[in-house]
Amino acid sequence: MLKVLVVENNPTILKLISHHLKAEGCQVTIAPDGLAALVQLDIEQPDILFTDIIMPKVSGDQLCKIIREDKKLKDLFIAVHSSTSLEDNRQILDLDADVYIAKGPTVNLREHVLHVLDQYKKGVRRDKKTIGGEKLYPREITRELLLARKHYQAIFDNVAEAIVELDCTGQIVQANVATQMLLQKEAIDILSSNFLEYIEGEEKQDVKDWIAEIKNGGSTDFKSNYENPLCINNRKILLNLVAIRESEDFFVIGILQGHNSTKNNRGKVSKNSGRIQCSRRYHRLRHPSDGLQA
Repeated sequence: MLKVLVVENNPTILKLISHHLKAEGCQVTIAPDGLAALVQLDIEQPDILFTDIIMPKVSGDQLCKIIREDKKLKDLFIAVHSSTSLEDNRQILDLDADVYIAKGPTVNLREHVLHVLDQYKKGVRRDKKTIGGEKLYPREITRELLLARKHYQAIFDNVAEAIVELDCTGQIVQANVATQMLLQKEAIDILSSNFLEYIEGEEKQDVKDWIAEIKNGGSTDFKSNYENPLCINNRKILLNLVAIRESEDFFVIGILQGHNSTKNNRGKVSKNSGRIQCSRRYHRLRHPSDGLQA
């Protein structure tokens, strides 16, 4: 029996793909986003990963990149099922997946599922062509949103400061390259872990309490103390956290800076608002409108 992990944030499409896979005798596990998929992959490795691209928390393209860079998962059979295949075909094909499917009418889903299973059984890997897009047309608004998303992704990855995004429980859902260097861990080991696991110091409990209080309408800002800085891997850091509310939920942007001198760092922290605004825009681009997810 083939084990398939389906990663999709659209509940209807998730149910349909799962139904067709089960009808073919597959054992199906589901995940609503890439972060949940990473947690599931740590529990059990499937034969096939069937993933969307535009998803909250960890996106499908990030998920594919993490998998291909991981020694245990790098040979996993990946089928990409994306609504942006036409507008972003070159980047989609660079994901190093095995099957690429353009999202279209749901009546075609069974055919696409059968194609994925057939390719897997035949041992066909890295097939550099997209199926399902014959009667679909590129959308200019989607192309523009994708371009903006790439722009902010590049900024997020390349700023000098370590930047993390946390969910309402303190779980890390995004970590830039500088954060990976600070924590001395790969992305696959950081994402889905709890931020509090990495920090030490007198204010660690204050950070924990602050995250808990946000749910009850507490302060949306937290700044660590200059005189008693927190530590990560025996390195003193200054921590600036900002909670950003979205409907009934919230997420947290964190900026971590090395603690050199009080005078220098006071000047640096004053610039954080611009970086937080950039991270806020990047978060919103990773949670795009329904038109992009269709």
